[in-house]
Amino acid sequence: MSTTFSVSRDDVINRALRLCGTYDATNPPTSQDYQYVSLAFNMMIKAWILQGQPMWKVVETVLPLVAGQRTYQIGPYATGTGSLVTTRILKVQQAFVRFNPTQFDTPIDQLSIQEYNMYGSKNSLGVVNSMLYRPFNDNNGSIEPQNSEIFVYPTPADDNYSLRMIGLVTLNDVEIGTDPVDFPQECYMGLTWCLANEISLEYATSLDRVQMIQQRAAKAYEDMINWSQENTDSVRFLYDTRSR
Repeated sequence: MSTTFSVSRDDVINRALRLCGTYDATNPPTSQDYQYVSLAFNMMIKAWILQGQPMWKVVETVLPLVAGQRTYQIGPYATGTGSLVTTRILKVQQAFVRFNPTQFDTPIDQLSIQEYNMYGSKNSLGVVNSMLYRPFNDNNGSIEPQNSEIFVYPTPADDNYSLRMIGLVTLNDVEIGTDPVDFPQECYMGLTWCLANEISLEYATSLDRVQMIQQRAAKAYEDMINWSQENTDSVRFLYDTRSR
């Protein structure tokens, strides 16, 4: 038995096209169709973000701390001493430092820019007890690219600690046919119907089919978002580092 069922980008695209009645096993989509529908797929997901839907996942990110280093770049294109190349973090919900030799964890405070700037000698050495996360655009384009940064206080005195952050990261884009769809398994059905609806005006074989897809997609979307909202509320507000 297994609970690891997953689908790829092309799995979702293939079923959406079948729902539209356009293709079947004897008449497969063309490479151009995959390109067009993949564009619609990613645009649909980004539009859901615009609507305020919770298009993120919760992960733990580990940043090894370097003795004498108080500023670290973090993100897909991070560079420099102590930098961490990783998925862009939207928001840090909780942070703690781990003393690596004994695996002992100590919660730390998250600071605003104003609070961090009010600290005195930022180069003083010690065990980190607070941090500031400054998210930027994290791209490698030519228009003001800037990597996100983490500032810790005080400056680490040695290399025996790591900073561990529980945070929200954006869902991965689906650009390659074999890319896994970065959604919970329970959302696969809703994704398929919503994508079929998104492309129905281009691919559906009849107006009746367009209307049927619209109805099924609306119900599937509502079920998917209601389920997701119920399961994310507790995660969104679970950590409150400022109340200690």
